[in-house]
Amino acid sequence: MPPGPFFFAAVLKEVSVVRDQRRGADDRPRPFRFAPTPDSLVEVDRVLTRWAVTVYRMPDREVLAEDYFDQWHLAKARAEDFGHLLKSRVA
Repeated sequence: MPPGPFFFAAVLKEVSVVRDQRRGADDRPRPFRFAPTPDSLVEVDRVLTRWAVTVYRMPDREVLAEDYFDQWHLAKARAEDFGHLLKSRVA
């Protein structure tokens, strides 16, 4: 006898339970950071439901620029643009 719809629903429930166990409360995305120059830091981090790109002047972490994006790859691209601008300013 082939498994009925109950078997399918049980499998789906097991998969979602495993997925929820893997994704704990402390499993938030880690920020992407890099220092294009010794006196600056660029960071991409999750803020509520958006991605924030923040450029800091070190060592006081003074905010030079901040921008928000809905998609991670756009935020990462903007962070790389800021990095290139800061490198060209020093050179």
